[in-house]
Amino acid sequence: MVIETWDHFTKALYWTARSSAPVRQKMLDNLVEWGKKIEKQANPHDVKHLEITVARTELFLMIPTYVGDARQGLELCWRFLGFFLITPESQDLKTKEGCKFWGYYYYENSCHEKEKAEPIPITPIPVIPEPIPVPPIPMPPYVPTCSDYKSQVACLDAGCYWYDNSCHSKPEPTIEPPLTPFGELAKQVDAYCETIPKINVVKKTTCILVRDIISFLDDFFTWQSERK
Repeated sequence: MVIETWDHFTKALYWTARSSAPVRQKMLDNLVEWGKKIEKQANPHDVKHLEITVARTELFLMIPTYVGDARQGLELCWRFLGFFLITPESQDLKTKEGCKFWGYYYYENSCHEKEKAEPIPITPIPVIPEPIPVPPIPMPPYVPTCSDYKSQVACLDAGCYWYDNSCHSKPEPTIEPPLTPFGELAKQVDAYCETIPKINVVKKTTCILVRDIISFLDDFFTWQSERK
């Protein structure tokens, strides 16, 4: 079983729901409808971080209640949603549909980060005739750059940007707002997760889950503060 697209995701949850208890079947059917809705969007990658976190949490809590193929399917669905938080590498994808969905190229029965290089045809080296002397080309006149202007008026007239008492070719950079305490903590946990080798699946999965919970709390309290 491989789950790498929204179609894989919804089909796996649908068949698992058919053999589940009524309460779990209702939860899984809701996730199926949610997945189909996103699949029909113009950009199926455009999913809110909070929605991904909530869906992964629901799956994480249901996984221990299943065994066999059903449990494996839920684990793969949970892993698929994690790709929206950490984009998978091309070698992690096994299907043509999943490879294309995540923006890679599928050929030679595997997924690749770059397009297949076409073989360069070998052509005989042509005989190059003696070059015809040409007169030297005069140097073009010097075109001033934004940094050459020393006054605000001249800078703005040239289509440049004036700030910090000097002329620039790019607009003044904006300062990003500071992170909330939960946001800063989630950033630090995310950086730590990146240092954990992929082979250590349990530790890396636990780290990502902790980061997701902290991010969920950050989103929740931010949402609460915006409602006031």
